[in-house]
Amino acid sequence: MDYVELRVQAPHELADMLVAELGEVGFDTFEDNDEGFCAYIGEGDFDHDAVAEIMSRYEGIGELSYSDRVITRQNWNSEWEKNFQPLIIADRVSVRAPFHPKPEGVEYDLEIMPRMSFGTGHHETTALMIENQLDIDHHGKRVLDMGCGTGILAIMAEQLGARQVLAVDVEPWTVENAADNAAENHCRTIECRLGGVEVLAGEEPFDLIL
Repeated sequence: MDYVELRVQAPHELADMLVAELGEVGFDTFEDNDEGFCAYIGEGDFDHDAVAEIMSRYEGIGELSYSDRVITRQNWNSEWEKNFQPLIIADRVSVRAPFHPKPEGVEYDLEIMPRMSFGTGHHETTALMIENQLDIDHHGKRVLDMGCGTGILAIMAEQLGARQVLAVDVEPWTVENAADNAAENHCRTIECRLGGVEVLAGEEPFDLIL
């Protein structure tokens, strides 16, 4: 199957909203970058008019532009690997996809496959959160990752010694992605839960909220 790559240039504050809306019209893989993000969908499922309608709703909110192109099946894996580059944060944390080799000389190694979810460390906010986590004592603490995305912050929390981590998101595909990433990283203390603040009813207090 051939794929369509939608390359979106947008301010960070619009990115999450656009990803959610594009997910509703069939896009199933997202990769964030410095200018915005790329979204991918099977060519047969691509609806140009639906994309144009989504983008039109955000005109005037910020600088927004987009373009699309077809990626043939034989080039898909190489295109994905080319666009998803490993990342080193604060010289201590590696963020990479499973198809990248583990780098030497880092304390923490996170394997992240983003699919439809945001959170690869390439966005400045995610990278800054991970840097901040490095300065916080997680040992023996209960941690809440609210709006977990790929689960990258929850996984980081476990690697930093958290005894229990609850990762919550309102999107089913995000929760599934976070759970898969937690399994890929051999996590044992992370629970991924679908919903909003209502799923926290009856929970004991958390020591740290991300």
